[in-house]
Amino acid sequence: MRTYEETIDVAVPVTIAYHNWTGFEAFPWFAAGVEVVERKPGELIAWRSTAGPDQSGLARFERVDDSSTRIHLELHTEPEGVIEQAAAATGLVAAHIRGELERFKELVEHGHIALNP
Repeated sequence: MRTYEETIDVAVPVTIAYHNWTGFEAFPWFAAGVEVVERKPGELIAWRSTAGPDQSGLARFERVDDSSTRIHLELHTEPEGVIEQAAAATGLVAAHIRGELERFKELVEHGHIALNP
């Protein structure tokens, strides 16, 4: 199993960052494949896959100040097959994870997703 860790700061309060992160539960195409195994509102959320590749993750939310949050992400995944193993070995998976965090930052900071918990 490979572990990926990333951290990103977002310019919104921790309650807004957490609320928007956990909004994935509103999307059945995603929520159908994961189970939330731990949740501490405003602090952390942990999940694991229930279908597909063996994956689990944890996102921690840390208050930096009244208007910004640091998100620490851990993702544990078991690459399946030659293509996924090659993607992991060449850094493509890590780059994809970083890109997803950057997209989340853009969305939450610029109001393209709900900003009021």
